[in-house]
Amino acid sequence: MIRWEKCALAAVVLIWTAQAPAAREQAAGPPLAQEVRTFHLDIDAPMDSVLPLFGPLRRAEWTPGWTPVFLHRPGGGNAEGAVFTITGPRGDDTWSLTEFDEKGGHVAYAIVSASRVLEDLKIRVVPTSDARCEASVTQRWSALRPESNGDVRLAADEFAAQGPKWTAALNAAVRKVG
Repeated sequence: MIRWEKCALAAVVLIWTAQAPAAREQAAGPPLAQEVRTFHLDIDAPMDSVLPLFGPLRRAEWTPGWTPVFLHRPGGGNAEGAVFTITGPRGDDTWSLTEFDEKGGHVAYAIVSASRVLEDLKIRVVPTSDARCEASVTQRWSALRPESNGDVRLAADEFAAQGPKWTAALNAAVRKVG
């Protein structure tokens, strides 16, 4: 996605949030929660085999139940600007692929969850040898209304446990392909 499209997406989210009743009441209400967590993955495959698995199309190869419903599908879906929904435990979450740089090893998403939490997911993949790579996965959760604060804290607390699960699932997926 070119820079102006990223700015436009951010502006839409900010305008939408600013117009929400909870945002207008924020000055007098409780503070909104925001959390950031990172985990690292060691993957038994080269970076060029792993990075596509973080895109919306191939994530289904290692994430059970991953079935994106595309609203916008540039480049077939694995390109910046792809927008899709995923049904989660609280309803449909809307995802936007904001960065997909296979050569640079970067993947990023902006996510608006059904529970009114804005999420920022960034994945950076780097080679550690010809046959292995490491990924760092960082996620930020920002409550958009006070009643979402608990969802932010719960998601952040559960995030660290995802690292070993992602590592095992990704390694299993690359073994199937390789």
